Amino acid sequence: MELIKSAVKKHPYISVVYLWTAFFCIFGTFSISSVTLFNYLSAVVFTAGLIPVNELYLHRQGRNNAMPDKKKKTRFYVFICGLTVYLVGTLLAFHFVPANKLGWGRNPAVIFFAGLIFLAGAILYLRISKTFTENRIFLLLLVTGFFFHLFYSIYTEMNIQMDLSFLTSEDESGIMRGHMGYIKYLYQNFLPLQSDPRQYWQFYHPPLHHYLEAAFLRLQTFCGVDFNIAVYNIKYPPLLYYMLTIVTCIKIARKMNLKGTALLITAAIMLFSPGFLMISNYANNDMLSVFLMLHSVYLTILWYQEPKLVNIISIAAAFGLGMLSKLSAWMAAIPIAVIFLTALIHKLKEKNLKEFGRLVGQMSAFLLIAAPLSLYWSIRNYLRFGVPIAYIPAADNTYQHIDVSPVQRIFDFNIQQYKEPYVCEVYYSSYNEYNPLIALLKSASTNVAYAQKNFNLIFLIPNHLALWTGIILAAAALVCMIVILVKRNSISVPAKIVIAASYVVILASYYIFCVKYPDVCTENIRYASQLIYIGALSVGIVLQKLHDRKNRKYLFFRRFLITSSAVFCFASALLFSADGLWISLYYNLL
Repeated sequence: MELIKSAVKKHPYISVVYLWTAFFCIFGTFSISSVTLFNYLSAVVFTAGLIPVNELYLHRQGRNNAMPDKKKKTRFYVFICGLTVYLVGTLLAFHFVPANKLGWGRNPAVIFFAGLIFLAGAILYLRISKTFTENRIFLLLLVTGFFFHLFYSIYTEMNIQMDLSFLTSEDESGIMRGHMGYIKYLYQNFLPLQSDPRQYWQFYHPPLHHYLEAAFLRLQTFCGVDFNIAVYNIKYPPLLYYMLTIVTCIKIARKMNLKGTALLITAAIMLFSPGFLMISNYANNDMLSVFLMLHSVYLTILWYQEPKLVNIISIAAAFGLGMLSKLSAWMAAIPIAVIFLTALIHKLKEKNLKEFGRLVGQMSAFLLIAAPLSLYWSIRNYLRFGVPIAYIPAADNTYQHIDVSPVQRIFDFNIQQYKEPYVCEVYYSSYNEYNPLIALLKSASTNVAYAQKNFNLIFLIPNHLALWTGIILAAAALVCMIVILVKRNSISVPAKIVIAASYVVILASYYIFCVKYPDVCTENIRYASQLIYIGALSVGIVLQKLHDRKNRKYLFFRRFLITSSAVFCFASALLFSADGLWISLYYNLL
């Protein structure tokens, strides 16, 4: 266990990539109806692969005159053997437990129960060995959250993907529409579409994410996987981006001096937020842009602490690639600009003109790298096809159109709108959701879980639980953010400006977008997902500040934050677990 804790602490991104690769190779779809030999071999290889890393770790310990404990070494090998048996057993059940009455294997419920067994076993071991530590609890929380997302990705069907389209949707020219069509086109043709992208739905997006998905498909087909099967795995890259996003969020939280319970709560909100859960499962470009946005902010914090040229080049690359994945990544420019300006003002106050000039030079380098990456796609389409800069097409889903005045949309909070806990559409409900704030809260708490209404009314219970705990936590997070901004010495002034400016810009941009494009599909948390992290971070900062406070009202508020966060995470897990188990088990009885 010491090896795993050390690896995660020192090399979190590498550890996450390793875990994701194991997820994909062990649980990926290489046959629609069964588990393949490759899945079994991957389970053995990825567990056995920890052995040489462990030997290197022990060798370094010995070199530092800290002789490894033989009992710990033995326990590690027992753990490897047990993990291998556990994974192979899971795959066997995954293969033989039918997914429906046709007798296909790969029942997603197996993954859910396997995760429960792993979680129960880990807790039991820590309990018996009396080794419950914050680091181990934190590691267990991360693995559980990632595994939960894996289960959700496996059980969801491709038809709930946002703007994805289908493999059978080719037009007379042989080109598919939607994100899947975009990916397939780049898979077949190395260059992007050489005509006006407005002619094909979703082709107007910058191409980075779609290129990466096309390369991912190409790698699979190169290894012998049929294309029509390989496309079932296109949800795995967004899962990786999500896992990397969580690591980045934790790193930012640590920079804000969060630790212990405060860090655990911040991470838990991010891990079990329904909004992020859904976005991490979409095969579109949302999750990649969110990761690159937050990562560019994290790199800017590193640069502020150590203003080196290599750091600012990293910021420029992350921001530029974010814009090359989705134009909404421009919002990362707000915190970056604030931190840049703070650094310049600081040098001016010190009257250090030499350092001021050096920083200006670095920021010029930032523009030279970030500007071409950010503007390439928009300028290319404008010059070649006359596409307006920052073009967004009008939604053509007439049944989603909102025929309500902007004033009513913004100020109408009639209690009847909360009767159904999911975002409503006339396609399955009595009205189109029209209040952007209510839609934001619903999509962040239950998202598109409305599909459960078609299965059983019992899903109204976890839906309402998730919605109302989400609303309570959102209100508490807003209070925390206001306290942080108003309270003197709560955090640094630049951090306050970053949080306030980011919150206002993201929320204002979301409202403008909703009013300009009055359709239900625009009222989704994916257009303001960074608000979830701002809220989670605000809760974490307040919890950290209240850690040593003995005043009764402070103790009450701290316990309230912890309890409401825990209940929200539980409600989210319950909602999507019930959804997955219903799909996995009920249909088997039809």
